[in-house]
Amino acid sequence: MALTSLRRIFADELPKFGIENLKTLTYSKECSTLLLRKNAEVLGGMVYRILPNAAAELCLCAIHKNHHCKGYGTFMMRAFQRHLFANNITSIVTAADQGAVGWFRKMDFRHESEENKWKGIIKEIKHGVFMMCKLQLVIGKNSTRPSRDF
Repeated sequence: MALTSLRRIFADELPKFGIENLKTLTYSKECSTLLLRKNAEVLGGMVYRILPNAAAELCLCAIHKNHHCKGYGTFMMRAFQRHLFANNITSIVTAADQGAVGWFRKMDFRHESEENKWKGIIKEIKHGVFMMCKLQLVIGKNSTRPSRDF
């Protein structure tokens, strides 16, 4: 039931992906899902898969429109980054929708110049922007955060 709720959020927030693509990714055995819940309500989530070379592809990422601008997306992304780093994953790649590029930049993703290296490996979206975030250990308030210098 939680995955169905998440798929509905993806359908509402990511209409360009198409319902069949969303179903395929949400229920894929190749992918893992991170759900964000408050009590029993699904607020949003991520679908990702582990790639070779200590990388992860962020296939889908959305928060329900009623919960935008409340910090839930940032909280979810930072938890995701810490989880990946703790499991020896050092970079995240994604094909970001044009409307989400600003948010991904706030989450320390950068436009990746080595886009051809990932062609055919990650799921591409029409008119999407290829972005990458490198993770490293940072001493301080947060145990890990993205690296800003690459």
